[in-house]
Amino acid sequence: MELEFSRMALVYAHLIACCAAIGLILMSDIAMVKQLISGDPHERMDPKHLQV
Repeated sequence: MELEFSRMALVYAHLIACCAAIGLILMSDIAMVKQLISGDPHERMDPKHLQV
């Protein structure tokens, strides 16, 4: 029984992590599109956007 709860907790944590990753990717894509639309045509890439 305990193994079943541990497995369910692991699946739940994985689901939350996937949702967070999808949200961050969407936010990054939206920021990139906004920058492409409203930015200077000669400077299309924000160097801070891809910094690690």
